Amino acid sequence: MLSQLLNKIFFTEKHTVLTMLYDIELIYNCIKQNGEIQSQQFFQRAHPYKYWNYLKYYPWLTAEQQERFITGCLNIILFLVHNYLENGGGMIKKYYNDINRAVNNFQPITEINEKLHYMVKESLILSWKKMNDFGFDGKRDNLYQSISWTLKYTIMKTNNPLQE
Repeated sequence: MLSQLLNKIFFTEKHTVLTMLYDIELIYNCIKQNGEIQSQQFFQRAHPYKYWNYLKYYPWLTAEQQERFITGCLNIILFLVHNYLENGGGMIKKYYNDINRAVNNFQPITEINEKLHYMVKESLILSWKKMNDFGFDGKRDNLYQSISWTLKYTIMKTNNPLQE
């Protein structure tokens, strides 16, 4: 009985993570083809899952899958923050505390994820400022630079981002 319960939990989580990994690839392809991050299709694909709840390492993923998955989760959070700051919509306001806790508890192990992790944390500070009616407009350039960096180096995969 216990083994059935553990198998059900493990395989359900594994199935969810693999589905999310596939969705990340679909979202990346949508961005590559449409040249935008705010398309309706992107947010419809991103909303079924609370990506921040899966921001951890899974030993059964290959190193390449793990890198793509973590990068994808961080990118989606960054794009959701961008959507919130630009349009006031999305999940950030509703789930801010959960997202912020998950991002702050996450420990990146690669240099790219460390850089992206830092950018996501900075963008969450901007969204907190917007939610609490503090000025944040002058700091949007940082968010745009983060979006530009992640589009160029983690989605379009041009050059080695840490050598520039």
